[in-house]
Amino acid sequence: MNDFSPRRYFLLAGITVTISVVLGIIVMEAVLRWSASRSDSGGRLDDGLFGYDARIGWVASRDWRGGHVHRDYRVKYATNAYGHRGAPVSA
Repeated sequence: MNDFSPRRYFLLAGITVTISVVLGIIVMEAVLRWSASRSDSGGRLDDGLFGYDARIGWVASRDWRGGHVHRDYRVKYATNAYGHRGAPVSA
């Protein structure tokens, strides 16, 4: 005698699919969080290079010196009295 009715079969199949999907999402979330923590896409930039101007938005700070460290490179930046990168401006 068969105790599996079609209704019970579809109920167990639905529960199995639901559990599989939830576990798959949990595993993928863990993998993505782990991979994101291993990659440092933007690197580290010293504070103060950019400041907010109420009239025009974000601008480079004046007379700023600092660096940017990334896994691929290391660079130093400097801005002049006008907030531009380049040689100091003389009067």
